[in-house]
Amino acid sequence: MKKWEDHHLPSDLQAAGVYTLYHGTFFCVLGALLTLLGYLEMGSVVDLAPASQQLFSVMGCMVVGALLFRRAEERRWYGQLALSRLSDYQRQHGDDGHQEPVFGELVQRGTPEQVRWMRAAGMFRCCGGAFAISACFLPPPESLSPLGQWSLRAGLALLGVFWNFTGNKMLNRAVRHSAGVMPTFTPLPAGSYVLFLRNFSDDPRLAKPHRTPGLGALVRAWFLLGRSEEERIAAALGWAGPVVAVGMPGELAPNIGILRMYLPHDWQEPVRTLVRDARLVVLVLGRGPGTLWELGESMRVLPPERLVLVNPMKRAEYGKFRETARRELHAQADELWRTTGHRWTPPELPDPPADRQMPSLVRGIIHFTKDWEPTYFALPRVPLPEDYLLGALDRALWVPMLRLAAHERRVGAPHG
Repeated sequence: MKKWEDHHLPSDLQAAGVYTLYHGTFFCVLGALLTLLGYLEMGSVVDLAPASQQLFSVMGCMVVGALLFRRAEERRWYGQLALSRLSDYQRQHGDDGHQEPVFGELVQRGTPEQVRWMRAAGMFRCCGGAFAISACFLPPPESLSPLGQWSLRAGLALLGVFWNFTGNKMLNRAVRHSAGVMPTFTPLPAGSYVLFLRNFSDDPRLAKPHRTPGLGALVRAWFLLGRSEEERIAAALGWAGPVVAVGMPGELAPNIGILRMYLPHDWQEPVRTLVRDARLVVLVLGRGPGTLWELGESMRVLPPERLVLVNPMKRAEYGKFRETARRELHAQADELWRTTGHRWTPPELPDPPADRQMPSLVRGIIHFTKDWEPTYFALPRVPLPEDYLLGALDRALWVPMLRLAAHERRVGAPHG
């Protein structure tokens, strides 16, 4: 297989992507520093404003810093997407004959009035949190004892963090309620989409931003949460087509990143149709009975080049899952033999490499040769200032992309 490093981006695209990535990173740091200086009473430090206007200077500095950080994050995002070798390879070698899916009329979970109220409440809480934390750095009343002064500062800091956290959650909820969903099962043109399957219990983890190395999720959680892991995964799979997923029954609003489709109570036949017609199926491994059924169904009806498995588990947990999956898949094969007389030998899952600390839910991916020989690819470390998950998936999906392209050249894209 052609190595990832052997595919070179056009020089102009490479230069533009690197410039945008570094430019965005620089202004992210500048925005964070401005916000920090605001919290440290920049107005009084540089003596640019009298005491009566100090608070307004501090607040202005923090607002400018936060807005600058968010705009710079957008530049980093576009720079990282421009550096995707998967997307560039598809532009150069991909088949333009793939039919675009028609998703029909999308509906929102929340009304426009509800979304506006959530946004207003979120901004109010974020501003209140910033005000409370700023007040921590103002001189406390002299009538208080030293213990009382420190207690007041600590109380304001905790109140500010709580208000900012709940405000960010409210803003995130407003975005989720304004996202379009497919309210019913709609068959899509075969070969026109990527199907993302996972255990519904993984949704909360996929909704979080991945940890910034060395700082955890603190920085991105403070600056309006940042992009979620689900958004990063959807962007990393964009070379293969738009990504769709089955929505969790009864959820008030979907995560942001992957378009949801809601199925009837009898969900297995619609999922079987979606699996069969997808250009690529990406399945997050998990122990739920539904996920194990989807794993067996995908392995049984798909050619191996159209299936990619995502491992979110540490080595010990994954080892237990392998045993569970082996038993369940062989039970499915036995049931298939009893009911249809068809023989099916389930493929084996590979042994993963040793554990290492990962800043994301995704720890590695599994893909298969045309003879169902498995390969485990641990997410690699990427050089700074690249986005960890997008950059790592761009490398990890290189061989699966080449295998899918070769398969489609041999037999063509899936057709309904």
